[in-house]
Amino acid sequence: MAEFLSSSALSINCYDKNEKLVLDLINGRNYLEFENGLRKYVNNGNKLKLHLKIQDCLKDSSIVFITVPTPSNNDGSFSNKYIIKVLNEISIYIKKNKRENPYLININSTVSPSSINKDFIPYLEKKGLKNNIDFALIYNPYFVALGDVIKGLENPDLVLIGCENNYAKKKILELYNTIYDFDKYTILKFEEAEITKLLVNSYLTLKISFSNMVKDLSEKLYNVNSKKILNAIGSDSRIGKKYMQPGGPYAGPCFPRDNQALINFSKSVNYKNELNKGIVKTNQLTLENLKSQLDIIKEKNFSSIFFAGIGYKPNTPSLESSFILELMKYCKKINLSFYYYDRYIDEKIELGKRALELENFKKYSDIIFLPYIDRQFNKINNKKGIIWDIWCQIEGPNVIRNTREIELNKKSNLFYLKSI
Repeated sequence: MAEFLSSSALSINCYDKNEKLVLDLINGRNYLEFENGLRKYVNNGNKLKLHLKIQDCLKDSSIVFITVPTPSNNDGSFSNKYIIKVLNEISIYIKKNKRENPYLININSTVSPSSINKDFIPYLEKKGLKNNIDFALIYNPYFVALGDVIKGLENPDLVLIGCENNYAKKKILELYNTIYDFDKYTILKFEEAEITKLLVNSYLTLKISFSNMVKDLSEKLYNVNSKKILNAIGSDSRIGKKYMQPGGPYAGPCFPRDNQALINFSKSVNYKNELNKGIVKTNQLTLENLKSQLDIIKEKNFSSIFFAGIGYKPNTPSLESSFILELMKYCKKINLSFYYYDRYIDEKIELGKRALELENFKKYSDIIFLPYIDRQFNKINNKKGIIWDIWCQIEGPNVIRNTREIELNKKSNLFYLKSI
């Protein structure tokens, strides 16, 4: 985000409480090595100013972007504790640096609806500050996906802005107009923007769950191609083809949490949200279906399986809510040995044994599972062994969409099975 915003030519200060991360960035090390398109902003001549103290970072600034985590509470709502800690530091800065116009506080972290009006504004007022005089809040979450954050920032479908102060609205638009040459701004009241963020992601998970329902239903039939069916459905302009493809359950740092947060908010306003409950249940059923297919592998006397990645998507080191980890845990439960390879994640995990190469997966197992769509998997096509590709991304005589196909293809001797 900071590197992208540097294209505005403004001076940008950055702070993180993780000193090692900041020092690594200062020394030119960046753990986002696979983030597409990032290098051109790193090398655009407008270097970020990195700080180890938050007050140094706030110095001489007119707007602060808050991007701290908002972890989920047990009831599904988002915790605001880290935002509150930052607001405390900001309140100290504002008191020491009085100005003619309000200091702008832009919250990019996803929050539960009503957080700004019920939590953040009252907190700052308790610190002795006046809303719209000493400070003005903006809610400006981005719709981006890890690995393709730059792409999402460069070409957003909308720039969502929750704002109820004319000065703040004017300034945030001035900033974005130095970057964008189009008008895709959606300006709403705070609570409207807060719930819009959750609803957008909720709708995307609805499409994913629908697609996986079509996939699972198609697998009950003989010689039916779920990818072709979904492509036909997506051709209807009222539906669209985005997210209409067979694959795995939705995962990652946003989709699972946002659904639970929306369910919690619905409950708080006494609305029975059966739709989101159904989305969550369908997603869980998609995972359970994959587990049942691992049972089939075990029943057919395969001794092991090879996972070609452990994250929930390519080009990112994130393991958050990865369904692959759930599958690995299930392998352990049913005593099915497993190996894994991951190009993007160096983090050590206790599960399984890490392989050092992908192309020769047959040294480890007769069957390889592809966790997401990635061009790196093209190089294993036509290799010996069974390729389990739930995303329908590659074709070949040894590629299966589900493990039930092993029995169908066994008769034609397409696969070498340990049970033969």
